[in-house]
Amino acid sequence: MKLAPLAALILFSVDARAAVQNLSLKQALDLASKQNLDYVSASQNFEQDSINYRNEWRRFYLPNISVSTTASSGLTLGAYPGTPASGSLPTGRNTGYPQSALTFSLGSYTLFNSFKDRIAYDNAKITFQRAGQSLEETRRSIHFRIIAAYFQARLNQEKLETAESSRQIAKTIVGLIRSRVALGQATSTELSSVQVDLNDASLQANLLKADYETSILNLNALLNQTAENQIHLTTPLSYKPIKLNYPQMLAWFKDHAPLIRSLKTSNQIAQGSLEIAEKNRMPLPTLTFSGVNVSYGNRYSGGSTTYTSNGSGVAGAFEVEAAINLTLPILGPGGLFGADTVASSRINLTQSELRLQQGLINGDLQIRSALFQLQQLEDRLKTQIDSRESSAKLLAKVMADMTTQKASRLELRDAIDRERNSNIDYLQNTYSYITQKNGLYELIGKDWDEE
Repeated sequence: MKLAPLAALILFSVDARAAVQNLSLKQALDLASKQNLDYVSASQNFEQDSINYRNEWRRFYLPNISVSTTASSGLTLGAYPGTPASGSLPTGRNTGYPQSALTFSLGSYTLFNSFKDRIAYDNAKITFQRAGQSLEETRRSIHFRIIAAYFQARLNQEKLETAESSRQIAKTIVGLIRSRVALGQATSTELSSVQVDLNDASLQANLLKADYETSILNLNALLNQTAENQIHLTTPLSYKPIKLNYPQMLAWFKDHAPLIRSLKTSNQIAQGSLEIAEKNRMPLPTLTFSGVNVSYGNRYSGGSTTYTSNGSGVAGAFEVEAAINLTLPILGPGGLFGADTVASSRINLTQSELRLQQGLINGDLQIRSALFQLQQLEDRLKTQIDSRESSAKLLAKVMADMTTQKASRLELRDAIDRERNSNIDYLQNTYSYITQKNGLYELIGKDWDEE
């Protein structure tokens, strides 16, 4: 039972004149996406992964084209008679002659090498795709941390409001008993007793205020806000029962769980690595394209353009070359003819498959356990809703009876304790339900508001 809004009683006492910011859960999540340092860092890591993937794409699909320039100048002291320089050097020029060159080069490009490059590129592609999923999972994980911190602070806020309500009631009772003492209808012992109750209520409220302020500090830290930032939480602490059943949860887990996605990615990469290792032991053809280098140079004899080839044919020609190259170890790392390399890749694939199977089994058990605990909490909360209502009604009746001396002070104290404890128990179990639900959603890779 709350006598009046108590927001002013649960704010920081650093500066009573400071502005108070109302903060909903949605606003907190929006702030986290912009200000949380972990998310900012994860976003930058993803940008770096994007750059690496673009380079892998260029390496696989595009030829290497480059441009280079050179320029130099030297002091011409003279020339040997009868040489080209003696005939081309301008008359009277002895202060140096600049030389420069501009070259465009089209390097060699692999057209086909039995799909080994393709497998390596596919591995880079799925690694990048997993990086994108990891960024989203980081965002989700941070959101769940914000939700937990927000509702922890909200729990402490409501606990404090409940304690403040009990303290206000205790103050009212002290005033009532004091007036009765003056009329000779109560003893000084009864007055001392209710004053002890008021002191206990005040102590409880002060302890809860410290918990509340600590939880607000933690929330501000996650939002990358200053510790002095004063906020009042507006989203109520309430639970929303899970609508998904066990088969739906398990199906979602298999497709979206961060752990399973990582294990599937590792499995795909291990398969590609084994395939490359096996191909490296076979005499497979490689088809390459060799480009042309085009250079323009300015020298003593004037400017000229030259063409050279990267291949072994005529200068300036575009060439396609097919070759079969096979190098296998006999002694040293890799084993006889690379057998150990292939065996190691096969073991890595087997281990990856086993880890995936174990991850699915463990996830199944965790989902079953979490759903069971959530069902237990739901049943408890339904009972506590009725208990809160009956406790509030009882307290209202006993307070009314106290004004006509139909109820004793001890009855009123018991009613206050019952009402306060029923509220706090309900709030605590509601918070437990929210954290259990968020933990399950984080496990299966589902956002908290997707239902």
